[in-house]
Formats: sequence, structure tokens, C-alpha cells
Amino acid sequence: MPTKRVPINRPAKVQISDEMVDLFDRMQTLECTCEEVNQHIPEAEYWKRRLCPGCEEYLDLEFRIIELWPGCRPWWRLSPPDLDRRTNKENVARWRQLEAASAARKASTRS
Repeated sequence: MPTKRVPINRPAKVQISDEMVDLFDRMQTLECTCEEVNQHIPEAEYWKRRLCPGCEEYLDLEFRIIELWPGCRPWWRLSPPDLDRRTNKENVARWRQLEAASAARKASTRS
């Protein structure tokens, strides 16, 4: 008598490529030079402001990492853990995976 095999729905283990770690390391070196905007004043219209070159490059690099990440949708983000409590846990998990991969690569190059 045949058995019924129930597939185990395990999430795929993500293979973080060297290119993704390079992009992540580049993101870490960028600095924001945007002018300070008070978001609590409605007249500030912070959504209409222009991004500084550092922020624009940061978003471009983040988008390229998300494109390379298997199974990610283009609108998903990477979120630093200290950014906000309302941040999506999967976004923070991706950030931490990249941080760990970057630290492991730096540790392996030192030894």
C-alpha cells in the first residue's frame, strides 16, 4: 500500500552572493547630506524634497540587492534593525543576514 507523502514546507536557504555583500558594504559607506526637514510641520512637504546623492545611491544599491535576492519582490526593502519598531521583521532579517555575511567575509580575509 503506498504512503501519502506530505511535503514539508521549509523556506529555501538563501545563498548570499559576493556581489550582494559588495553592494551592502558600499551601502554602509554612504553618507546622507540631505537638508534637515521637520516632518511634524505640514508646510514642510518633506515628500517633495530632493534626495541627496548619497541617499539616491543608497536606494539604487538597495534595489539591486533586492533584485539579486531570490524570492524578493521589487517593493521589499532592507531595514536596519535600529531603524524603527514598526519595521517588517523579514526586512530586518535580510539586513542581519547581509551583515553576518559581510562580517564573515571580513573575518576570513583577515586570517
